[in-house]
Amino acid sequence: MSSILLEDIKRKEEHLLNEVSDKERFFYLYLTKGEISANFSDLGPIDKVCLAAFTKIQNQDLDAIVERNKNARPVAGSHFSYNLISLCAFAIYDRRIVDSHVRDYFQKHGLKDKFIINHLFGNSFILKNENTTSIPSIDALIDDIFLKNQFEDALALIIKALEDCSDPIELFIIRQSYSKISQFHSNPAIERENRLLKEELALFTSSVNRKADRFVGILTLSFLPFCFLIIKWWDEKGLESIFTAWAAAIYILEIGLYQVLKKRFSLDEFLEKLSLRVVKWWFKVHKLDYRIVRKLLEEREV
Repeated sequence: MSSILLEDIKRKEEHLLNEVSDKERFFYLYLTKGEISANFSDLGPIDKVCLAAFTKIQNQDLDAIVERNKNARPVAGSHFSYNLISLCAFAIYDRRIVDSHVRDYFQKHGLKDKFIINHLFGNSFILKNENTTSIPSIDALIDDIFLKNQFEDALALIIKALEDCSDPIELFIIRQSYSKISQFHSNPAIERENRLLKEELALFTSSVNRKADRFVGILTLSFLPFCFLIIKWWDEKGLESIFTAWAAAIYILEIGLYQVLKKRFSLDEFLEKLSLRVVKWWFKVHKLDYRIVRKLLEEREV
């Protein structure tokens, strides 16, 4: 079921991102840590600020746009403070807007908008569901999973919210919800496979390192007969002072060579790549999209 749900989320994402406005797409990619690209010259002033805020760009022209809009008289429908995405972008660009505009917006809007503000600007914005009667499916999802920490109906709530999902913000909340419930509903089979995989990799790593150490040791010991031959030859020639210097140099060379070869044959990078290949193969066998799962797990760690 989880793999089907992930695919449904992915399909919904592809559909929405092809339908929404530029700033909605920028905002979703910012929230999900996706790659944002656009041409500034093709955007209006507000969208330019959104792109700049979500890609961490600042310059004097953008500063002027922010200041001009910040000081303008708020008019519903045209001022940035009446739109969640524009408001968040301006507040990310200029943190003073958090106190001057975001707090007022937070008090006047619903749970969905409050969730996003809390996610972006921290726990000083306390989530609370003040509507206990009929609420949208996305608010019900937030209420159960993030406020009440109830997971019995979580899957049904996610499916319902996904069916009703009409914008990227709701989809982001659905993804966050899925990430959270996955922490509490782990798959024993997957955990067992992961444990066995780690054990196998540990044994393999130990075996490879032992062989590498053995090889380096043999290579180092192979220098000893050569050293004895040099000693005998130098004794015959009466080159004791030179031998002393060369013996010290050879000893230092052996130590250096041992360290270099040991580092060269540690195979850490090889083992990491092997582990990743095995994990990807396991996901493919179980018909799971590794990239989607990895992205959701990264979001959970944030």
